[in-house]
Amino acid sequence: MPIFKIELPETLSVAIRGEDSVNVETSTVPAEMLALCVAYGWQQKNADAASSAARVAASESGVDMDDEKAVKAWIGDESNKAAIASMRRTLIEQAVEDRQNGVWATRATATESDPLDKYRVQVVRAYIRAAADAKIKDRKTREKFLKLDFDYKQIDSTEQKERRALLLEFANKHADAINPRAEKLKAESEARDLTL
Repeated sequence: MPIFKIELPETLSVAIRGEDSVNVETSTVPAEMLALCVAYGWQQKNADAASSAARVAASESGVDMDDEKAVKAWIGDESNKAAIASMRRTLIEQAVEDRQNGVWATRATATESDPLDKYRVQVVRAYIRAAADAKIKDRKTREKFLKLDFDYKQIDSTEQKERRALLLEFANKHADAINPRAEKLKAESEARDLTL
């Protein structure tokens, strides 16, 4: 087995939603357990890349992504299992290559402390949900949001700042479409705040 010398944080944490994290001093964890955690994390991180394989394969096969019934039928058709498996492998191989090249997740920068950012994120998330539910009729627009959703899911769920930054980067690139809706949400929120 190869032997690596690496630096680890003083403590390891397990986050619990709404509760304090469970923390342990790294030096108290046996090396064998750390090695198993690395192997498990490697599997999980790279396998996560294939979560959207079926829908990506369906799209690439020319399925009308506006027709959710057609998408589900294509995914459920046994004759398409090989195409889905091939796409799953392609996505995982790309994820592995990214890790080998030192890329953990999509990196993005966000505009800091802009009061409209909160609403920009809400608008982008609403579009992502609409795309996933096939409620966006324009195919190119829908595929943009499905790709954004894929990139978002490549960022570890513990990296919320990076996830938010990715959404804001997208919002800023498409400001002409996103900002008016964000401003409307902000105005509606402020009007509710004024209601007694």
